[in-house]
Amino acid sequence: KPRCVMFEYMAPAFVPDAPVEELMQPWMPKLSHADLRRLEAYSEDRSRLAAAWAGTRFNPWHTMRFTLMSHWQPGWLPWQLRQDFMWKMQDSFGWLPYPYESISSAKREQGTERMQKDFAGGLQDFHAGTWPERAFRDLLAECKAAGIRTAIYVMPESPVFRSWYSPASAARSAAHKIGRAHV
Repeated sequence: KPRCVMFEYMAPAFVPDAPVEELMQPWMPKLSHADLRRLEAYSEDRSRLAAAWAGTRFNPWHTMRFTLMSHWQPGWLPWQLRQDFMWKMQDSFGWLPYPYESISSAKREQGTERMQKDFAGGLQDFHAGTWPERAFRDLLAECKAAGIRTAIYVMPESPVFRSWYSPASAARSAAHKIGRAHV
Protein backbone atom coordinates (compact mmCIF):
# COMPACT_ATOMS: atom_id res chain seq x y z
CA LYS A 1 0.00 0.00 0.00
CA PRO A 2 1.46 3.38 -0.93
CA ARG A 3 1.95 6.05 1.72
CA CYS A 4 0.96 8.84 -0.67
CA VAL A 5 -0.68 9.11 -4.09
CA MET A 6 -0.43 12.13 -6.34
CA PHE A 7 -3.36 12.75 -8.67
CA GLU A 8 -3.04 14.73 -11.87
CA TYR A 9 -5.73 17.37 -12.28
CA MET A 10 -6.53 18.56 -15.77
CA ALA A 11 -9.84 20.36 -16.27
CA PRO A 12 -10.68 18.69 -19.63
CA ALA A 13 -10.67 15.28 -17.93
CA PHE A 14 -13.75 16.39 -15.98
CA VAL A 15 -15.70 17.64 -19.01
CA PRO A 16 -17.02 14.43 -20.59
CA ASP A 17 -20.25 13.52 -18.87
CA ALA A 18 -20.70 9.98 -20.03
CA PRO A 19 -20.65 6.58 -18.39
CA VAL A 20 -17.48 4.50 -18.36
CA GLU A 21 -18.54 2.25 -21.22
CA GLU A 22 -18.28 5.28 -23.50
CA LEU A 23 -15.29 7.02 -21.95
CA MET A 24 -13.07 3.94 -21.63
CA GLN A 25 -13.64 2.50 -25.10
CA PRO A 26 -10.07 3.19 -26.33
CA TRP A 27 -8.60 1.54 -23.22
CA MET A 28 -10.79 -1.58 -23.16
CA PRO A 29 -8.02 -3.84 -24.54
CA LYS A 30 -5.78 -2.95 -21.61
CA LEU A 31 -8.35 -3.63 -18.90
CA SER A 32 -8.25 -6.79 -16.82
CA HIS A 33 -11.32 -8.55 -15.49
CA ALA A 34 -10.58 -6.93 -12.10
CA ASP A 35 -10.50 -3.50 -13.79
CA LEU A 36 -13.87 -4.24 -15.36
CA ARG A 37 -15.37 -5.08 -11.96
CA ARG A 38 -13.94 -1.84 -10.53
CA LEU A 39 -15.48 0.21 -13.34
CA GLU A 40 -18.98 -1.26 -13.06
CA ALA A 41 -19.90 1.34 -10.44
CA TYR A 42 -19.48 4.02 -13.10
CA SER A 43 -21.46 2.24 -15.78
CA GLU A 44 -24.92 3.06 -16.98
CA ASP A 45 -25.30 -0.32 -18.67
CA ARG A 46 -23.11 -3.07 -17.22
CA SER A 47 -23.97 -5.49 -20.02
CA ARG A 48 -22.79 -2.94 -22.59
CA LEU A 49 -19.57 -2.43 -20.61
CA ALA A 50 -19.00 -6.20 -20.44
CA ALA A 51 -19.75 -6.59 -24.16
CA ALA A 52 -17.31 -3.82 -25.09
CA TRP A 53 -14.61 -5.45 -22.97
CA ALA A 54 -15.38 -8.96 -24.25
CA GLY A 55 -15.21 -7.66 -27.82
CA THR A 56 -11.56 -6.82 -27.29
CA ARG A 57 -10.98 -10.38 -26.08
CA PHE A 58 -12.59 -11.95 -29.16
CA ASN A 59 -9.43 -11.44 -31.20
CA PRO A 60 -6.72 -11.04 -28.57
CA TRP A 61 -3.82 -11.48 -31.02
CA HIS A 62 -4.86 -8.29 -32.79
CA THR A 63 -6.07 -6.42 -29.72
CA MET A 64 -2.93 -7.14 -27.72
CA ARG A 65 -0.45 -7.10 -30.62
CA PHE A 66 1.62 -4.17 -29.32
CA THR A 67 1.85 -5.68 -25.86
CA LEU A 68 2.81 -9.10 -27.22
CA MET A 69 5.34 -7.64 -29.65
CA SER A 70 6.79 -5.53 -26.83
CA HIS A 71 7.57 -8.75 -24.98
CA TRP A 72 8.61 -10.98 -27.87
CA GLN A 73 10.02 -8.70 -30.57
CA PRO A 74 10.36 -5.19 -29.14
CA GLY A 75 12.81 -4.17 -31.86
CA TRP A 76 10.04 -4.46 -34.46
CA LEU A 77 8.18 -1.50 -32.97
CA PRO A 78 9.14 2.15 -32.63
CA TRP A 79 9.52 2.85 -28.91
CA GLN A 80 6.43 5.10 -28.90
CA LEU A 81 4.26 2.04 -29.69
CA ARG A 82 6.02 -0.33 -27.34
CA GLN A 83 4.36 -1.06 -24.04
CA ASP A 84 7.58 -1.67 -22.14
CA PHE A 85 8.86 1.90 -22.58
CA MET A 86 6.57 2.97 -19.76
CA TRP A 87 8.62 1.13 -17.15
CA LYS A 88 11.99 1.02 -18.90
CA MET A 89 12.20 4.75 -19.61
CA GLN A 90 10.67 6.18 -16.43
CA ASP A 91 12.89 8.34 -14.31
CA SER A 92 13.03 7.92 -10.53
CA PHE A 93 10.00 10.23 -10.14
CA GLY A 94 7.82 8.24 -12.57
CA TRP A 95 8.04 10.69 -15.47
CA LEU A 96 8.54 9.60 -19.06
CA PRO A 97 10.64 11.45 -21.64
CA TYR A 98 8.88 13.38 -24.34
CA PRO A 99 8.68 11.01 -27.32
CA TYR A 100 10.29 13.38 -29.84
CA GLU A 101 13.58 15.24 -29.78
CA SER A 102 12.25 18.12 -31.87
CA ILE A 103 9.01 19.13 -33.51
CA SER A 104 8.66 21.03 -36.75
CA SER A 105 6.44 24.11 -36.88
CA ALA A 106 4.01 22.22 -39.13
CA LYS A 107 3.80 19.30 -36.69
CA ARG A 108 3.29 21.70 -33.76
CA GLU A 109 0.48 23.44 -35.65
CA GLN A 110 -1.17 20.08 -36.43
CA GLY A 111 -0.95 19.11 -32.75
CA THR A 112 -2.41 22.44 -31.66
CA GLU A 113 -5.29 22.06 -34.13
CA ARG A 114 -5.98 18.51 -32.90
CA MET A 115 -5.95 19.64 -29.25
CA GLN A 116 -8.22 22.57 -30.07
CA LYS A 117 -10.65 20.20 -31.79
CA ASP A 118 -10.55 17.82 -28.82
CA PHE A 119 -10.69 20.33 -25.95
CA ALA A 120 -11.80 23.83 -26.95
CA GLY A 121 -15.53 23.02 -27.04
CA GLY A 122 -15.51 21.64 -23.50
CA LEU A 123 -13.42 24.53 -22.23
CA GLN A 124 -15.64 27.20 -23.77
CA ASP A 125 -18.46 26.04 -21.51
CA PHE A 126 -16.63 24.19 -18.72
CA HIS A 127 -18.81 22.22 -16.34
CA ALA A 128 -17.54 19.22 -14.41
CA GLY A 129 -19.34 16.09 -15.54
CA THR A 130 -21.19 13.93 -13.03
CA TRP A 131 -19.36 10.69 -13.90
CA PRO A 132 -15.74 11.89 -13.71
CA GLU A 133 -16.49 14.00 -10.63
CA ARG A 134 -17.96 10.99 -8.83
CA ALA A 135 -15.03 8.75 -9.82
CA PHE A 136 -12.52 11.32 -8.56
CA ARG A 137 -14.33 11.80 -5.24
CA ASP A 138 -14.63 8.03 -4.76
CA LEU A 139 -10.92 7.57 -5.41
CA LEU A 140 -9.98 10.26 -2.90
CA ALA A 141 -12.39 8.80 -0.33
CA GLU A 142 -10.94 5.32 -0.82
CA CYS A 143 -7.42 6.65 -0.24
CA LYS A 144 -8.55 8.49 2.87
CA ALA A 145 -10.27 5.39 4.25
CA ALA A 146 -7.09 3.37 3.68
CA GLY A 147 -4.93 6.02 5.39
CA ILE A 148 -3.19 6.99 2.16
CA ARG A 149 -2.23 10.64 1.94
CA THR A 150 -3.13 12.37 -1.32
CA ALA A 151 -1.79 15.29 -3.29
CA ILE A 152 -3.35 16.89 -6.35
CA TYR A 153 -1.07 18.26 -9.04
CA VAL A 154 -2.70 20.85 -11.29
CA MET A 155 -1.30 20.40 -14.77
CA PRO A 156 0.11 23.57 -16.33
CA GLU A 157 -1.74 24.95 -19.33
CA SER A 158 -0.11 26.89 -22.13
CA PRO A 159 -1.33 30.40 -23.00
CA VAL A 160 -2.87 28.96 -26.20
CA PHE A 161 -4.73 26.30 -24.22
CA ARG A 162 -5.93 28.86 -21.65
CA SER A 163 -7.24 31.06 -24.49
CA TRP A 164 -9.84 28.39 -25.28
CA TYR A 165 -11.68 29.06 -21.99
CA SER A 166 -14.44 31.63 -22.02
CA PRO A 167 -14.17 34.06 -19.06
CA ALA A 168 -17.07 32.31 -17.28
CA SER A 169 -15.56 28.89 -17.93
CA ALA A 170 -12.16 30.01 -16.68
CA ALA A 171 -13.81 31.09 -13.43
CA ARG A 172 -15.73 27.78 -13.10
CA SER A 173 -12.57 25.81 -13.84
CA ALA A 174 -10.57 27.77 -11.24
CA ALA A 175 -13.31 27.19 -8.65
CA HIS A 176 -13.37 23.50 -9.53
CA LYS A 177 -9.56 23.24 -9.12
CA ILE A 178 -9.75 24.93 -5.73
CA GLY A 179 -12.63 22.63 -4.75
CA ARG A 180 -10.49 19.57 -5.54
CA ALA A 181 -7.86 20.79 -3.09
CA HIS A 182 -10.45 20.65 -0.29
CA VAL A 183 -12.11 17.32 -1.11
